[in-house]
Amino acid sequence: MKEEMEEKIENDYHGFFLGDNIKEPVGNLNERWTNVPAEVWQEPINQTWRHMIFSGIADTSSPMFLDEIWKASVETLGGLEVSVIVDANDKLFMNSGSPGLVDYGGVMVSGMKLPLKCWIHTHPFGVAFWSGTDRRTLRTWRPILQQAIVLGGEERLIWEKKYDKEIMTKIVQTDRFPLD
Repeated sequence: MKEEMEEKIENDYHGFFLGDNIKEPVGNLNERWTNVPAEVWQEPINQTWRHMIFSGIADTSSPMFLDEIWKASVETLGGLEVSVIVDANDKLFMNSGSPGLVDYGGVMVSGMKLPLKCWIHTHPFGVAFWSGTDRRTLRTWRPILQQAIVLGGEERLIWEKKYDKEIMTKIVQTDRFPLD
């Protein structure tokens, strides 16, 4: 699996250029980086979300929900970014990408109800921070988005609108913090 991933990275990143000619990438990010069918990695996320809705505990920042998204990213997809959007009707829109980028190319987003409750995505290399792309996305979506979460290993960075303010919270989970 690791050798296959390294070969895909080599082909995708360095294969764009052939001499002075730019080679256009073929297919959507998710199609270029994985052979795992979307229904395989998305089903545990969908099941968890449906269970939470049915139980009356649907919370986009729930560890149960976020852990399923993280597992899909690093275990099922072997270290690819995953993005999940929860719309106003609690419908999920999901996609996977490369180890460092995810978009919604090839994903049916018609019927998405605004405002969006949450946009969640992973940084499978293990650090929760807002990249330049993330910050541009947040600035663009700010009027129609209630919450955004980036997952990175044992870290979660949450931006949300609350009490007529914008709040940023970073959660770091560890067995024991050094307090010296």
